[in-house]
Amino acid sequence: MATARWVGSSLNRKQVSRITVANTWTAGDTYTLTIDNIDFILTIGTLVTTAQVATTIFQALTGTTFTDTTASCTIPVADGGAALIPEFSEFTATNNTASQVDLTGNGSNPAALAGKPFTIVVTGDGTASTGTAAITSITAPTSQFHADQVDNYSGNALPTGGSDTLIFDNGSVDVRWGLDYATTLTAITKYKAYTGNVGLSEVNVDNNSKPYHEYRTTYLTCTGCTTVNLEVGEGPGSGRFKLNTGSAAASAINVFGKGQRIETGVPCILWKGTHASNTVSNIAGDIGIAFFGGETATVATLVTGDGPQSQANTVCGSGCTLTTVTLNGGTQETNSAITTANQNGGSWTHKAGTVTTANILGGFHYPNGVVTYTTLKILGGTFDLSKGNGAVTITNTIQMYKGVVFNDPQGRVTGPVFKLNGCTLAEVTIVVPKDKTYTVS
Repeated sequence: MATARWVGSSLNRKQVSRITVANTWTAGDTYTLTIDNIDFILTIGTLVTTAQVATTIFQALTGTTFTDTTASCTIPVADGGAALIPEFSEFTATNNTASQVDLTGNGSNPAALAGKPFTIVVTGDGTASTGTAAITSITAPTSQFHADQVDNYSGNALPTGGSDTLIFDNGSVDVRWGLDYATTLTAITKYKAYTGNVGLSEVNVDNNSKPYHEYRTTYLTCTGCTTVNLEVGEGPGSGRFKLNTGSAAASAINVFGKGQRIETGVPCILWKGTHASNTVSNIAGDIGIAFFGGETATVATLVTGDGPQSQANTVCGSGCTLTTVTLNGGTQETNSAITTANQNGGSWTHKAGTVTTANILGGFHYPNGVVTYTTLKILGGTFDLSKGNGAVTITNTIQMYKGVVFNDPQGRVTGPVFKLNGCTLAEVTIVVPKDKTYTVS
């Protein structure tokens, strides 16, 4: 078993991709450049030598006035050409030699965008000619931010399959590019002393004037990882750590602390993984599970907080498959079905999905949305429907115990039946609106 420590010490090198124009082109041929399903289409005019076609491509990419005045493109060159598209503005085009156009990545600052890769696909759609303009790699991008660069690890070796451990224990160099290891790891440990950010934002704002939805891999990705320990020890921690552990192995995710959020409203730690036996223990962290729309995660056992004073925060997105969920303290939000929900303290907001069995022993439980509880036992704490909206269905008789609170001032629960266990009506608090009929079993 080997241990790979992230050190982030590689040299930075810009990506260079080359378009080479060849064969016979005809007026009216089209040429399409695509980044992340965004097609920029160029229609060749009457000047059709390979050198002139290369010049026309260069001018379309840079928004330079066409030499061939009969050529046209999706966004007119007078308006800026392809460079007006955010994804196309991240490289510089040069008409370096006859019949060739080089595309060079713009990133050069080691503290910002060094080695930033781009992915562009080109196709020639002309049916009246044999003209081609293939793209090839001249220089592959590398940087101190590349997870797939061996120089960024102690021992100059990438973490490999099956038995390797990956450690982030000091420094502040981000991990941004080449994020997919395509292998299964034994363990990942991230210490709070490492303050870099791992992964990318879902919205790219490297250029604030040209934001776009990120098309590169945004999560540090492996096919499986047995044990993941995050924010261990002392230190300020990280504002972003995004991890996808895939489906090949069950992962035990343990979160011991948190940093300062780098994005408003987005937890510091973002995780997803779909093995049926995954577990998550958020002791004192700030984690979003399948947080963004369209993401999925499977969690057999989820525990938030280590006691009533915990500052842990967990948010589960709508794509989560949850079996047993326990809140001991802190805050928790769930947005999908749960087999068994146990609450001993803290504040829990449930926004969507059926809870088969809910055992409320302490804290505040807030149904916020159209939700169903098949079996609800309020053994302690408060079941509070005052902060949400939408009809709430409680299928079976509500089991209530001495000292508990059932607060439904808007009457969101339709016709509930209460059973008082070992107590009288005077020993519980039930807040309901006027002029409704309730049954006490």
